[in-house]
Amino acid sequence: PSIIAWTVLNESWGVPGADRDERKRDYTLSLYYLMKSIDPTRLIVDDDGWFHCVSDMCTIHYYSAGEFIPKSFEDGIRSFKKARPKIYLKPHEYNGEPIIYSEIGGFGYDLHGEIKEKWGYGNTLQDSEELYTKVLELLKEFDKRKEWIHGFCYTELYDQFQEINGLLTFDREPKFEPLKLKKELDKMFY
Repeated sequence: PSIIAWTVLNESWGVPGADRDERKRDYTLSLYYLMKSIDPTRLIVDDDGWFHCVSDMCTIHYYSAGEFIPKSFEDGIRSFKKARPKIYLKPHEYNGEPIIYSEIGGFGYDLHGEIKEKWGYGNTLQDSEELYTKVLELLKEFDKRKEWIHGFCYTELYDQFQEINGLLTFDREPKFEPLKLKKELDKMFY
Protein backbone atom coordinates (compact mmCIF):
# COMPACT_ATOMS: atom_id res chain seq x y z
CA PRO A 1 0.00 0.00 0.00
CA SER A 2 1.02 3.60 -0.46
CA ILE A 3 -0.03 4.78 2.99
CA ILE A 4 2.99 6.53 4.48
CA ALA A 5 1.29 8.32 7.37
CA TRP A 6 -1.88 8.39 9.41
CA THR A 7 -3.35 11.78 10.25
CA VAL A 8 -5.55 11.54 13.31
CA LEU A 9 -6.96 15.09 13.32
CA ASN A 10 -7.02 17.90 10.77
CA GLU A 11 -6.96 21.52 11.95
CA SER A 12 -8.39 20.46 15.31
CA TRP A 13 -11.75 19.52 13.79
CA GLY A 14 -13.71 17.87 16.57
CA VAL A 15 -11.52 19.30 19.31
CA PRO A 16 -12.07 23.07 19.18
CA GLY A 17 -10.21 25.00 21.83
CA ALA A 18 -7.40 22.47 22.21
CA ASP A 19 -5.10 25.41 22.81
CA ARG A 20 -7.11 26.35 25.92
CA ASP A 21 -8.35 23.00 27.23
CA GLU A 22 -5.92 20.50 28.74
CA ARG A 23 -8.39 17.63 28.30
CA LYS A 24 -8.52 18.25 24.55
CA ARG A 25 -4.72 18.35 24.40
CA ASP A 26 -4.64 15.04 26.27
CA TYR A 27 -7.22 13.62 23.86
CA THR A 28 -5.07 14.65 20.87
CA LEU A 29 -2.03 13.08 22.52
CA SER A 30 -3.91 9.86 23.28
CA LEU A 31 -5.02 9.57 19.64
CA TYR A 32 -1.39 9.78 18.53
CA TYR A 33 -0.36 6.96 20.87
CA LEU A 34 -3.41 4.87 19.99
CA MET A 35 -2.58 5.05 16.27
CA LYS A 36 1.10 4.36 16.96
CA SER A 37 0.09 1.22 18.89
CA ILE A 38 -2.20 0.09 16.05
CA ASP A 39 0.36 0.74 13.30
CA PRO A 40 3.93 1.28 14.51
CA THR A 41 5.25 0.98 10.92
CA ARG A 42 3.93 4.33 9.71
CA LEU A 43 4.34 7.98 10.57
CA ILE A 44 1.58 9.50 12.69
CA VAL A 45 0.47 13.14 12.57
CA ASP A 46 -1.47 14.12 15.67
CA ASP A 47 -3.24 17.28 14.40
CA ASP A 48 -2.40 18.29 10.84
CA GLY A 49 -1.74 21.97 10.35
CA TRP A 50 -1.23 23.21 13.91
CA PHE A 51 -1.76 22.47 17.61
CA HIS A 52 0.76 19.61 17.65
CA CYS A 53 1.53 17.77 20.87
CA VAL A 54 3.58 14.77 19.72
CA SER A 55 3.83 14.11 16.00
CA ASP A 56 6.21 12.30 13.66
CA MET A 57 6.09 15.30 11.31
CA CYS A 58 5.73 19.00 11.97
CA THR A 59 2.90 19.82 9.57
CA ILE A 60 1.83 23.37 8.81
CA HIS A 61 -1.06 24.74 6.77
CA TYR A 62 -0.06 27.87 4.89
CA TYR A 63 -2.39 29.85 2.65
CA SER A 64 -0.55 33.04 1.85
CA ALA A 65 1.92 34.50 -0.60
CA GLY A 66 5.47 33.18 -0.32
CA GLU A 67 6.94 36.28 1.30
CA PHE A 68 5.60 35.17 4.69
CA ILE A 69 7.36 31.80 4.71
CA PRO A 70 10.24 32.00 7.23
CA LYS A 71 13.56 32.53 5.43
CA SER A 72 15.61 30.08 7.50
CA PHE A 73 15.16 27.07 9.73
CA GLU A 74 15.93 29.21 12.79
CA ASP A 75 13.33 31.80 11.74
CA GLY A 76 10.90 28.94 11.19
CA ILE A 77 11.39 27.60 14.71
CA ARG A 78 10.98 31.10 16.15
CA SER A 79 7.81 31.55 14.10
CA PHE A 80 6.37 28.29 15.52
CA LYS A 81 6.47 29.88 18.97
CA LYS A 82 4.71 33.07 17.82
CA ALA A 83 2.32 31.56 15.28
CA ARG A 84 -1.43 32.00 15.46
CA PRO A 85 -2.73 29.36 15.60
CA LYS A 86 0.13 27.81 17.52
CA ILE A 87 2.09 25.07 15.80
CA TYR A 88 2.85 23.31 19.11
CA LEU A 89 0.75 23.36 22.26
CA LYS A 90 2.54 23.89 25.57
CA PRO A 91 4.30 22.13 27.13
CA HIS A 92 5.12 20.42 23.82
CA GLU A 93 7.73 21.86 21.45
CA TYR A 94 9.32 21.19 18.10
CA ASN A 95 11.77 18.31 18.53
CA GLY A 96 13.47 17.91 15.15
CA GLU A 97 10.59 16.34 13.22
CA PRO A 98 10.63 16.79 9.42
CA ILE A 99 8.87 20.05 8.52
CA ILE A 100 6.08 19.53 6.01
CA TYR A 101 3.87 22.33 4.74
CA SER A 102 0.97 19.93 4.29
CA GLU A 103 -1.43 22.47 2.78
CA ILE A 104 -0.21 25.33 0.60
CA GLY A 105 -1.68 27.31 -2.27
CA GLY A 106 -5.41 27.72 -2.24
CA PHE A 107 -5.50 30.30 -5.03
CA GLY A 108 -9.11 30.61 -6.16
CA TYR A 109 -9.83 30.80 -9.89
CA ASP A 110 -13.06 29.84 -11.69
CA LEU A 111 -11.88 28.87 -15.20
CA HIS A 112 -15.27 29.19 -16.92
CA GLY A 113 -16.96 31.64 -14.54
CA GLU A 114 -19.75 29.13 -13.89
CA ILE A 115 -19.56 28.63 -10.12
CA LYS A 116 -22.21 30.68 -8.31
CA GLU A 117 -21.13 30.33 -4.66
CA LYS A 118 -17.39 30.17 -5.33
CA TRP A 119 -14.83 30.12 -2.55
CA GLY A 120 -11.06 30.37 -2.36
CA TYR A 121 -8.46 31.64 0.08
CA GLY A 122 -8.00 35.39 -0.29
CA ASN A 123 -8.99 37.21 -3.45
CA THR A 124 -10.28 35.28 -6.44
CA LEU A 125 -7.86 35.45 -9.36
CA GLN A 126 -8.92 36.85 -12.73
CA ASP A 127 -7.29 34.60 -15.33
CA SER A 128 -5.21 31.49 -16.00
CA GLU A 129 -1.96 33.41 -16.33
CA GLU A 130 -2.43 35.02 -12.91
CA LEU A 131 -3.05 31.58 -11.37
CA TYR A 132 0.02 30.12 -13.08
CA THR A 133 2.17 33.05 -11.90
CA LYS A 134 0.97 32.79 -8.27
CA VAL A 135 1.52 29.02 -8.17
CA LEU A 136 4.99 29.29 -9.69
CA GLU A 137 6.03 32.15 -7.37
CA LEU A 138 4.91 30.14 -4.32
CA LEU A 139 6.74 27.00 -5.45
CA LYS A 140 9.91 29.01 -6.08
CA GLU A 141 9.76 30.24 -2.48
CA PHE A 142 9.59 26.63 -1.28
CA ASP A 143 12.47 25.69 -3.57
CA LYS A 144 14.62 28.39 -1.91
CA ARG A 145 13.97 26.71 1.45
CA LYS A 146 14.40 23.07 0.42
CA GLU A 147 17.26 22.56 2.90
CA TRP A 148 14.87 22.83 5.86
CA ILE A 149 11.37 22.37 4.48
CA HIS A 150 11.18 18.65 3.85
CA GLY A 151 7.98 18.56 1.84
CA PHE A 152 4.75 20.25 0.89
CA CYS A 153 1.35 19.41 -0.53
CA TYR A 154 -0.38 21.82 -2.90
CA THR A 155 -4.06 22.27 -2.08
CA GLU A 156 -5.87 21.37 -4.17
CA LEU A 157 -5.23 19.33 -7.27
CA TYR A 158 -8.77 19.94 -8.52
CA ASP A 159 -11.78 22.04 -7.55
CA GLN A 160 -14.27 20.69 -5.02
CA PHE A 161 -17.75 22.01 -5.85
CA GLN A 162 -17.67 25.65 -4.67
CA GLU A 163 -13.99 25.46 -3.62
CA ILE A 164 -12.16 26.77 -6.68
CA ASN A 165 -8.61 26.31 -5.33
CA GLY A 166 -7.66 23.56 -7.76
CA LEU A 167 -5.04 23.47 -10.47
CA LEU A 168 -7.74 21.60 -12.42
CA THR A 169 -11.49 22.14 -12.59
CA PHE A 170 -13.93 19.75 -10.90
CA ASP A 171 -14.06 17.86 -14.25
CA ARG A 172 -10.21 17.65 -14.29
CA GLU A 173 -9.68 20.28 -16.98
CA PRO A 174 -6.34 22.09 -16.48
CA LYS A 175 -6.67 25.78 -15.57
CA PHE A 176 -3.34 26.48 -17.30
CA GLU A 177 -0.96 24.46 -19.46
CA PRO A 178 0.43 21.72 -17.16
CA LEU A 179 3.60 21.21 -19.22
CA LYS A 180 4.45 24.87 -18.72
CA LEU A 181 4.56 24.31 -14.95
CA LYS A 182 6.34 20.96 -15.32
CA LYS A 183 9.10 22.64 -17.32
CA GLU A 184 9.71 25.04 -14.41
CA LEU A 185 9.39 22.33 -11.75
CA ASP A 186 12.02 20.25 -13.55
CA LYS A 187 14.52 23.01 -12.64
CA MET A 188 13.63 22.99 -8.94
CA PHE A 189 13.92 20.88 -5.81
CA TYR A 190 17.23 19.18 -6.64
